[in-house]
Amino acid sequence: PAVKLPKVGGPNLAVIDRPDTGPQFGADGLLIPLKPKGSERQAKSKLGSYYARRPDGGRTLFSPNDPKVANLVELKVFVSEVRPEWKLDGGLALKWRSE
Repeated sequence: PAVKLPKVGGPNLAVIDRPDTGPQFGADGLLIPLKPKGSERQAKSKLGSYYARRPDGGRTLFSPNDPKVANLVELKVFVSEVRPEWKLDGGLALKWRSE
């Protein structure tokens, strides 16, 4: 069953969008490198510092045995062409841009 893990340790670094490697959740919560060298199908996970541990106390997203690396069988990516405008304090607007 799916479980939603809460963000811990403050609001920073919930999701990091890195153009060179792809998105990651927390600094180490879930990382699926999109341009790796030699480990094309490996995802990495470590819970506790940016996202709470699993309800069973597990420290990764992958297994009760806590391997920090899992080999992907399939990866589905869902995207939206709608780019929202985010309002910041002081009336400033942050807009998405692609380069």
